[in-house]
Amino acid sequence: MAEDDLGMLSESLEHRNQALEFAEQRGHHLWQGYAHEELTFLHLQLGDVSAADAHARAARDNFERIGAESSLLRLRERLRTEGGDGLIADGRSRTD
Repeated sequence: MAEDDLGMLSESLEHRNQALEFAEQRGHHLWQGYAHEELTFLHLQLGDVSAADAHARAARDNFERIGAESSLLRLRERLRTEGGDGLIADGRSRTD
């Protein structure tokens, strides 16, 4: 989202949470996964590793639920290359 590129992190957080709510209301697991993925990296920018980890796990779970392998692979690659290495390291899905 452009807001985080412009340093408007609180606005970006608000919009991403709205996107997640929209996806949840519709029961759309792929959209939920994408929203959680974006929230993962925003929380990393905000320095909230615990929230980032929770969103990364939720993204992974949504992608796995519907068999979205390419989305899951992209999430793992982003975690590895964008500062999330070590998140969701619970033995189910390692990023290394």
